[in-house]
Amino acid sequence: MNKSDSIVNLAKALSIAQSQFTSVPRNCENPYFKSKYADLGAIMDMAREPLSKNGLSVSQYPSTTESGWARVETVLMHESGEWTSSTIDLKPAKSDPQGIGSAITYGRRYGVSAILGLATEDDDDGNKASSPKSNGAPAQQPARQQPPGQQQRQQAPAPAANGDEKERLAKLLQWCKDKWKELVSPPIMENAEIGAFFLEFGNQLCGAKVKKYTEWTPKQVETVARCLNKTPNAATNFIAAKMKLVEGAQAGTAATNKNQQSMRV
Repeated sequence: MNKSDSIVNLAKALSIAQSQFTSVPRNCENPYFKSKYADLGAIMDMAREPLSKNGLSVSQYPSTTESGWARVETVLMHESGEWTSSTIDLKPAKSDPQGIGSAITYGRRYGVSAILGLATEDDDDGNKASSPKSNGAPAQQPARQQPPGQQQRQQAPAPAANGDEKERLAKLLQWCKDKWKELVSPPIMENAEIGAFFLEFGNQLCGAKVKKYTEWTPKQVETVARCLNKTPNAATNFIAAKMKLVEGAQAGTAATNKNQQSMRV
């Protein structure tokens, strides 16, 4: 987050504006996952008048990073000249106009919701994946808007009560693998490393010692899915630590090769 030297006036104005905000209508729905959310238009339609009355305005600046990610900077400004901003980077699955445009739309919606302190989704839907229904079957997880070329961002899936358990677990494990690859970004690992680190992360998380993630128990798969869904920072921190080890090993190998070449000369 960045801000001006002082945000005293901005903070006071935002506090008043927030008291004037009304509920944002969740006007969009994912029919497959039964989740609802408010699109960017609905958010701004609700917030525009309270912001204007209190001398506030929001601007958003899309761009791309050197690695091809979509970037959205959201700036909240006050008529006094005070401001605060936040930036979100998102990795599209495809580096084409549709994928980048979808990621930017996603970033704009979440950026403005966060900076204004708005709840624009069915928050309790996220808890259903980790708590059973009354009949003992796992609840269906919602989907959120997805940047990589799709309108929705899929969270850990779970079928209806009568769904086949084996198929559910296969889909859940596939979701975990896809989510893991999404977190490994930019793609600086080989596929073998991605899979090995995924297995090691899951084993550490669940206290397992299996040699293949397909050997995880249903409970262990659900534990990994819940972690990747609700606390992805645990995964990104694990990946960052592993990459430091990889980079250190590569640097050591390069130094050894250089020394050997020097000795030959």
